[in-house]
Amino acid sequence: MKIAFINQPWSVVSPPVQNADSVATWTYEVSSRLSKDCAIVSYCKQHKSQAKCETYRGIEYRRISLIPDRIFLKILRELSKIVPISPSPLFNSTLYHFWYILAIAFDLRRQHCDLVHIHNLSHFVPIVRAFNPKIKIVLHMHSEWLTQLQPTTIARRLRKTDAILGCSEHVTDKVRQKFPAFASRCHTVFNGVDLDRFRPPEKPRDRLPKTLIFVGRISPEKGVHVLLEAFRQVAEHDREVTLQIVGPKGSTPREFIVDLSDDPEVQKLDIFYEKNYATYLDSLITQKIHDRVSFPGSVPHSHLAEFYRESDILINPSLTEAFGMSLIEAMATELPAIVTRIGGMPEVIEEGKTGLFCHAGNPDSLAAAILKLLEDDLLRTSMGTAGRERVLKLFSWDRVSERVWNVYQNLQQKND
Repeated sequence: MKIAFINQPWSVVSPPVQNADSVATWTYEVSSRLSKDCAIVSYCKQHKSQAKCETYRGIEYRRISLIPDRIFLKILRELSKIVPISPSPLFNSTLYHFWYILAIAFDLRRQHCDLVHIHNLSHFVPIVRAFNPKIKIVLHMHSEWLTQLQPTTIARRLRKTDAILGCSEHVTDKVRQKFPAFASRCHTVFNGVDLDRFRPPEKPRDRLPKTLIFVGRISPEKGVHVLLEAFRQVAEHDREVTLQIVGPKGSTPREFIVDLSDDPEVQKLDIFYEKNYATYLDSLITQKIHDRVSFPGSVPHSHLAEFYRESDILINPSLTEAFGMSLIEAMATELPAIVTRIGGMPEVIEEGKTGLFCHAGNPDSLAAAILKLLEDDLLRTSMGTAGRERVLKLFSWDRVSERVWNVYQNLQQKND
């Protein structure tokens, strides 16, 4: 079998992939394991001085220039201010990164691949199908876009897919319910974690001060403002605690999440797009907590495990979350987690066993959960141990790759 993976056009892929976004990391980890049994082609954008073609550990990386799309998208964005582009939003239009996927569709035909794996961008499907009528197409969703965008448009695209993957049962089940005609094509494949890199600390976590850690993009939907409000309450009760907010500053485009959501709490986030979110967060950091809150910025994935090992509790206060990569990374290092009961996170965390839940958008609820864990050393330790065991069972890259391979083989058997 020959398999092609299509990376998202904004992902920078440079093997060995260690510091890429979560989707590019997923592709690299899974394709590296599958390459032992089949031929792999990985398509991605050509970044700066990268070679157009490169082979690394048996995987052929074929890179596509984004220059035509950058020019084209600039023109489209200007035109959209005058004439509406259908279907909207722009990222759901066939024209979005059209030249990128067109070049890949042409090349796929020359490569004679049996199967192609596409992430998130459903409008890539009909273009690939037009030039490769016999290829098996797997559409892999790491978001809720299929159930948030125009259903008639999405249904036309799903008819051209052979399998639809969701990164959590939350995502997958929503697709099944919205598009029952395609329910039999839907499968859940969790994200994974490198168990060797994200290992527990060698020494017990018995130092002071205790450290809370958030890992992710510093964007409104991640609930960092809620975390800071909660930390102000925690700091009043416990002087021996600090907070690290690890991740790049920069709001996710509102059309990707806020404009699509039917959740009132997520819709309220539109106020943060009328002002600078980072500036607003700074205003929440009072003089009393100023020396206890740090922003290390964007940390290379290769160094991230050490941040988890030096922390005591992971906090994920997201208002929307398809899966929650930071959860399994933290659990792999035996770190307990406090998360919102949102999206796919209840599938990762076992309440009372590997972590605690709090109410989304509620600083009081989050503060109470934090204080409960800070005051119970034995509970934190037992949750950490149980978390590592759960990751070993469900979220290793080997287990994820095995699940994907089963989906691929079933598709090929249907073809035979």
